[in-house]
Amino acid sequence: MSHLKNSQQGFGAVEAILIVVTIALIGIVGLFVYKHYHKTTVAINNPSCGTLSLSAENGAQFFLQQTDYDKLKSCFYNSYKSHKSTSITVHLMVVDTGSTDTYAIKGSTIEHTAVSYSANFGGSQHTSTASCSNMVERLGGIVLSCNDGDVLYSPDNSPQVDNSQI
Repeated sequence: MSHLKNSQQGFGAVEAILIVVTIALIGIVGLFVYKHYHKTTVAINNPSCGTLSLSAENGAQFFLQQTDYDKLKSCFYNSYKSHKSTSITVHLMVVDTGSTDTYAIKGSTIEHTAVSYSANFGGSQHTSTASCSNMVERLGGIVLSCNDGDVLYSPDNSPQVDNSQI
């Protein structure tokens, strides 16, 4: 009867691959947990001025009910002027499309995240981000100057403004 002599030392290729895959999986899970924790922490540390619903739009001019406009002006605009971190969310819903715009004040800049969606042809969703450098009171409303275009938020009873003036 012959005896097999096992003199293998160290790791083989299969063991080394298993170790690398295990470390990679732990790293991916750790990154996911960190990103989720970071988003949650940022959301908790940045108070919100609430959510607004648009009643109509005219190009880059958006109309808000008076109570929502007052919330935009008293909370968000005043927070911007005093450099306090906060955010506000604006919803626009049409028959089969819509968008959710979130503006977050961080120091002297405003980060704008837009998520637009459509129910047509099975549905779709698009997310974009931009920076806004200024927010001023003019044209009977609040104008945000963003690198993806300026927008005017006005109360319902405001006259329509030519978009070239915004």
